[in-house]
Amino acid sequence: MTYNKIAKRLIKINVHRFLSYREVAFFVGVIFMPHKPKRPCRYSGCSNFTVDSSGYCNLHKPLVIRQRNNFFNKFCRPYKNSERYGYQWRKLRNCFLASNPLCEMCKQEGKFTEATEVHHVKPLADGGTNNFENLMPLCKPCHSKITLASANKKRRAGGS
Repeated sequence: MTYNKIAKRLIKINVHRFLSYREVAFFVGVIFMPHKPKRPCRYSGCSNFTVDSSGYCNLHKPLVIRQRNNFFNKFCRPYKNSERYGYQWRKLRNCFLASNPLCEMCKQEGKFTEATEVHHVKPLADGGTNNFENLMPLCKPCHSKITLASANKKRRAGGS
């Protein structure tokens, strides 16, 4: 009797309620071909084989993922927002906006607009501080203009 006939008989006996056709075939001895051939691990010097889409074996896949995350965190991500602008900054910002409620740039133009954001005259990244002398109250549109202008200035200085 062939393996296929045995598998068909097992399926007729209601074994299929508990097992899939592949499992029944495994018990009977039918061998299924793998979906794709195994390839060598992409990690340098590794002799293991894998079918994983990343190309790394189970031993090296977590290592490579960790290395990629470290690279991304080191070079691609900016500072943690909570390190520079945590509770202490929010407290200082609210105090500063309470004492300086109007936008400085709008005041110079003769308009009276409520300040909603605090701008560092000398940025923290360039060695600025959170002293009141280094802070400027601005409305959202004015702060966006200043930020865009300083970003363009840095880009021109670094690009050419």
